[in-house]
Amino acid sequence: MMGEQKTTFRYFTIMQYKEEAEYLGRMHRDGWKFTGVTFPGFYHFVKSTPEDVVYQLDYNQDGLAHKSEYIQMFADCGWEYLLDFVGYSYFRKPKALMQGDEEIFCDAESRLEMMKRVRKGRMVPLLIVLFCCIMPQFFLHTIGFGGGSPVQRGLSVVLLVFTIICLVFGIWFFLYERIVRKDNIFVKWIGIVLFLLTLSVVAIGGVFMVFHKDKDGSTKYELREYENGFSIGAEYLNGTATQQQELHKGDVINVSLVLIEGKLQIDIGCEGEVPVFTKYTENLESFSVEIEKDGNYVITCTGENAEGSFHFEIVNADR
Repeated sequence: MMGEQKTTFRYFTIMQYKEEAEYLGRMHRDGWKFTGVTFPGFYHFVKSTPEDVVYQLDYNQDGLAHKSEYIQMFADCGWEYLLDFVGYSYFRKPKALMQGDEEIFCDAESRLEMMKRVRKGRMVPLLIVLFCCIMPQFFLHTIGFGGGSPVQRGLSVVLLVFTIICLVFGIWFFLYERIVRKDNIFVKWIGIVLFLLTLSVVAIGGVFMVFHKDKDGSTKYELREYENGFSIGAEYLNGTATQQQELHKGDVINVSLVLIEGKLQIDIGCEGEVPVFTKYTENLESFSVEIEKDGNYVITCTGENAEGSFHFEIVNADR
């Protein structure tokens, strides 16, 4: 708060337009006149004479496309236009000038139509993003190829949040429409409910799978051999992956580890003997190991929920 101005932070969902309007009215009665709002929810006020003023919000993209006529329509009824924010238009009117419980919506059916506009303007783009972007990426990184746990978990959380938003808004809209229409709309909504329930099961099941896939002790990796070494691509490594190499004194093993998640231990030693080299790591790392005697060496990667790629390049001493 600075002098005659005040800024507060409040968060209202797209369904809480009534609560938002009531909040602005309370602030005005306390002597703080609403002047604007900025993302993500900073409300700006200026000191004024306490007055009983009614605030109301309308969501009408078609109206904003013809803004002058839209504003004039409300002005003719005594409503002062204030601003537009994330699709909503803000209006206010002194209580003393109102006739009874006057609202910008003449009846419940009009309010329902506004909620349909909200659904079209807010939920349809969200569903497009959900089905065209988030869900394909989620399944690609969960049951497809590539991806890492941070990516999987991030997509899982986003999918779950989107599902909750759709589910809550769908239930709220269904209950409101039932009250307004006062008829049997269950047949109309049964498909939507089944869809939302299916989406919820997919989201919750996917999140559970992603967050618990590496808790069962299973192992999934691929070892590829090359002329001068080998590499291990681990989706999740619990246990050991080994590779034998015939090495000579002076040979050098260049090791490059990209560990996305988990822990990894590298052991290098002659078969049946104590390892001559041991390295424990939890991140990105590169190092070299020089062989001091000829022998049949075993390179062992022991992982604990390890995920990443591990490269071993053999540089012969006579090269």
